[in-house]
Amino acid sequence: PGPLLFESNPEIVYGIFAALLVANAIMLVLGLYGVRAFAKIVEVPPNVLYPMIVAIALIGSFSVRNSFFDVGSCFVFGLLGWMLKRYGYPVAPVVLGIVLGSLLEENFRRAIMMDGPMVFFHQPLAGTMLAISALLFVWPAYKSYRSKYSN
Repeated sequence: PGPLLFESNPEIVYGIFAALLVANAIMLVLGLYGVRAFAKIVEVPPNVLYPMIVAIALIGSFSVRNSFFDVGSCFVFGLLGWMLKRYGYPVAPVVLGIVLGSLLEENFRRAIMMDGPMVFFHQPLAGTMLAISALLFVWPAYKSYRSKYSN
């Protein structure tokens, strides 16, 4: 449809608006009347709840592309998450890295191709952020070194 969507196809736009209004009304009713049932999920014992969550996750991963490779990927990332939690690593930064890593890499490559390898040193903001990133990378080692030799 493009930038003239509102002028050339107003029926699509108003149809989407109407669908959103109906969906919000349905969600309001489900939320108000289902809150007691949703709160009961907390009372389900973990040994019953966890297998159900795993089954739903595996069915969902298979149903996306009908591929057992996706089910295996689901198992691998589930095992990775369990190991991270067990050994005390925060899971959220790892998930952010996995989700945003490819996007970051693609845009990094695009910036390098457009302006060359010195693109991050031409602008003061980019240089400042690069320096802060380097400082945050080196800071734990410096802190460890200082605490080790100060005693």
